[in-house]
Amino acid sequence: MARLSICMITYNNARSVERALESARFAGELCVLDSHSTDATVEIAKRYADHFAQQPFAGFQQQYNDCVAMASGDWVMFLDADEVIDDTLRAAVEAVVARAGDPGVAAYRVRRRVRYMGRWIRHGVWARDSELRLARRGDAHFTPGLHSTLGAAGAERTLPGLILHYSFPDGDSLTHQQEKANLYSTIAAQDAFAAGKRPSLRRLAGNSLFRFLRGYLLQLGFLDGIPGLMIALSTAWYVALREAKLWERWRER
Repeated sequence: MARLSICMITYNNARSVERALESARFAGELCVLDSHSTDATVEIAKRYADHFAQQPFAGFQQQYNDCVAMASGDWVMFLDADEVIDDTLRAAVEAVVARAGDPGVAAYRVRRRVRYMGRWIRHGVWARDSELRLARRGDAHFTPGLHSTLGAAGAERTLPGLILHYSFPDGDSLTHQQEKANLYSTIAAQDAFAAGKRPSLRRLAGNSLFRFLRGYLLQLGFLDGIPGLMIALSTAWYVALREAKLWERWRER
């Protein structure tokens, strides 16, 4: 019978990792690759993982590909340390593995629902979030980039159910979101600078405004109340930060 491996990379995720690993216990194998966490992540992960290893963080693409190399299952699924697989998705994944996949389908896409400021976000850009997460182990590889994603040659199919994303702790969502925006905009600016991309006032001002209007009005983010407004504003702010940091690097050069 086909076997499923769930792969996870971790770093200082003690707040959320146990909940994530509990939801993954249905898999035949759990593989965790840690980047030398300094909190209780290692202790928690070792209680669940069939295979546990540590190495310095080498970028998301390398970490995920190295975690795949730890797996021995016929299928691999990827789960972040702040996510939970709901019951509907679990049943769908088990069915795919049991029937050895579907003809012509190379990978399976999963929808995510994000919890932010104490509520589940159902509108705006975040409500459209989905990623390829399940594939045969031999086909599973990750693409380059800030947010490395699963790549597979061939058709894809979206599974029913959800990954519940506890990316931001209740009561401190705004602080954590701004920290992420600052970190990711720095990395994105560095990548753009290394590629020789020049800053643009149009992107800084125009794209920021467009991102806000699209998320808040066109994609109905206003229906999520204050959280929807803050998501639209922070998305626009991230775009402006990224472009401003790119301008700083060219000025310094």
